[in-house]
Amino acid sequence: MHSEIKRVRILIDHGGYSFANLGDLAMLQVAVSRIYQHFPIAKLFVFTDSSQTLEKFFPGAIPVLPHSRKNWKESKVIPIPRKLLPEPWTKKLLYLEELIKTRIPRIAHLLSRLIDHLLRSRSQDEDGYFSIIQNADMVIISGGGFIADYFKNHTIGILDTLLLAQKLGKPTAMFGQGIGPLENKPLIKKAQKVFPKLKVLGLREGLTRMDIGTVFNVPKDRIIVTGDDSIELAIKHANKFESRKNIGVNIRLAYYSGDFNHLLPDIGELLEEISRSNGTPIIPIPVQIGGSNSDVASIAQMCDLEVTEFEYAKRINSPEGLLKQINRCRVVVTGSYHAGVFALACGIPVVALVGSDYYDRKFNGLAFQFGLGCKIVQLNSETILADLKKAIENGLHSQNEIESKLIEKAKQQVEISRNAWSRFLALVRY
Repeated sequence: MHSEIKRVRILIDHGGYSFANLGDLAMLQVAVSRIYQHFPIAKLFVFTDSSQTLEKFFPGAIPVLPHSRKNWKESKVIPIPRKLLPEPWTKKLLYLEELIKTRIPRIAHLLSRLIDHLLRSRSQDEDGYFSIIQNADMVIISGGGFIADYFKNHTIGILDTLLLAQKLGKPTAMFGQGIGPLENKPLIKKAQKVFPKLKVLGLREGLTRMDIGTVFNVPKDRIIVTGDDSIELAIKHANKFESRKNIGVNIRLAYYSGDFNHLLPDIGELLEEISRSNGTPIIPIPVQIGGSNSDVASIAQMCDLEVTEFEYAKRINSPEGLLKQINRCRVVVTGSYHAGVFALACGIPVVALVGSDYYDRKFNGLAFQFGLGCKIVQLNSETILADLKKAIENGLHSQNEIESKLIEKAKQQVEISRNAWSRFLALVRY
């Protein structure tokens, strides 16, 4: 009689539930690929609000709806009607319920089920959030830059999931993380509960390693600077496409990128001038492909490009498609982090446009990881246009010289990242 082969159950949380950001999607693709290399028949549970897109990129993965976490957080574990209590007592009751869920989650789950049964109401865990974590063999947070003040609600959700998993005795890890700016005291306090219990904290930038270890009391041997996980995907596409003769352009217009809309016409004119004088056409590099922050729409506000190029860019809907576009470039001018990551990993110089503390942190970390090829231009500088022109022209003329060095730096980061993943995944035997 043959015993049934155990399927390792892994819950993955990440930065982009709609899969509209191709950088976040690329990191998730690498995460899933590494899990399957270690556990070929793993059963994966992935947070998403787009189950159809999940099935497209990750066939067989089971969707976990983000609102299921909210349902668990709002579930009742004390059978006292809120409406009967004065407001101060209601707040105390809610605090007590949260304390029970945090300290004794298994009992809290039993109490919530009992209340459902008594009231004959819809199960407060009908979507299975608690049960998925309780039955998981490990919980993984794939790469992203969401542990920051700008993404407070998403940060709280990620940390709540890790906190519950740790309380239930599950191995937890975070990979490819860009952390900060983080000054919100409640977020810091919650992270200080979670981070020390992580088996691995993989950072994509090494500049803040010491600060993170000190502030969050994480053991030194658990912090590993791996670079961005999506670099592995980018390397596979380096040097595989047509000759590099273009200037790739990305701009991110969002609340976390800074207020520099007034500069767009001048930057656009400068790009067109450089394009004409060097015989290097401008092409769009969209990382955010949907929602209110669509990069194609943002780029269109800055550059008057060929209609065919914009139409082509609109059809880019996968990291592979984006990488093909990037490999057409001699230099990439970008306000989006992953356009820079992909370009550098493919051996292409980057000019990073920085208009906020969030992107200043990200791009300085990226420049540190590669050591060369990433020139940061501050959008609030009085010499912005002169700085930008010099940086772009230097990038155009240095690409052949530094290509192999950048790719070698990328390969080194991939090796470190793979080892970090293997170290964590080896904690579960099957």
